Amino acid sequence: MTRYTNSTTKKNIRIKFRALRRSLSDTEQDQAAQSLMRILANHPVFMRSRNIAFYVPKDGELDPGYLLKEALERRKSCYLPCIGPDFHSPRQDRLLFTRTEADSPLLPNKFGIPEPDPKLQPSISAKALNLVLMPLVAFDVSGNRLGMGKGYFDRTFEFIKHGNYWHRPVLLGLAHECQKSPDLVTNDWDIPLDAIATDEQIYMSPGKTI
Repeated sequence: MTRYTNSTTKKNIRIKFRALRRSLSDTEQDQAAQSLMRILANHPVFMRSRNIAFYVPKDGELDPGYLLKEALERRKSCYLPCIGPDFHSPRQDRLLFTRTEADSPLLPNKFGIPEPDPKLQPSISAKALNLVLMPLVAFDVSGNRLGMGKGYFDRTFEFIKHGNYWHRPVLLGLAHECQKSPDLVTNDWDIPLDAIATDEQIYMSPGKTI
């Protein structure tokens, strides 16, 4: 089994795991999305959460669309991330979370990812979310997540690491089983996940409960 060390660049790891998830056929992607819905739809963390952040899949990411439909049918408040200004760091952006409905119009952002228009739908603070479903490129069983390298999720949820919050959302990474890595190189600013849900099972991060 390959063990990634500091000598292995995150760029190379991203290339490998992005290729793995893109190699899945449309049928495999749909089966994985349905399996994810069955695993999470009746899980306590999903059932008790009222404000849930989803995402629009891209580049082979595991699709939470079936779960989003289920959440809307249960009249949960569902949100999608939008790129917005970081007032604490003007040269950087972070994520806003804007309400979405089954018929909400979506427009591509600067990365080509569809997102709702925050001018047309209300937004919510990241601290007010109950559950955040996060895409990723690779993960390990210690709850570490490798994203696309832009740092949006880490900047948006850095308050969790510093402990300056009265309420915090559960951070749940979503991934295909093939995106599991033996170990990932981490940085001080990386925000660990509470758990990762794949199309096969849920991996709990050490010392965490959901």
